[in-house]
Amino acid sequence: MKEYILNSWQDYWEIFDKLIKLLKTSNDKDLIFDFIQAQQHVNSLTDGWL
Repeated sequence: MKEYILNSWQDYWEIFDKLIKLLKTSNDKDLIFDFIQAQQHVNSLTDGWL
């Protein structure tokens, strides 16, 4: 797997978006749904963090 450098949450979510695009090619809708739900949970936990 490619090594990524994370300097911010923005970097993390860019990698996350790449993963979702990759998963869409496999047509695994359940897994994609689970990842999107997890992302929403993390976003709600980190609202207001700087």
